[in-house]
Amino acid sequence: MDMMTFTNYLLLALCAFTVLLVWSRNWKRKQAYYEKIKSQPENLQWVRSHLSGVEWRDLKTVSEHFGLPLLQAKQLIDFCKQHPPR
Repeated sequence: MDMMTFTNYLLLALCAFTVLLVWSRNWKRKQAYYEKIKSQPENLQWVRSHLSGVEWRDLKTVSEHFGLPLLQAKQLIDFCKQHPPR
């Protein structure tokens, strides 16, 4: 293997590592934001009061209000349904 091929493989590996690192940090930031929303009772009360019973409409409403991806909006709705207010 000559030096040029080795350098190309090294640069490809570095690029892949950078992409994975950026993706991982972005996912962790989203998870931290989701946990922050979930920990505040007024946010959970807002979700409970704005559920319409139509799943896609609820997902869209929660996602847009809190700026969450649909997966985390679904998790938040499920969390609110499993933990009723006290």
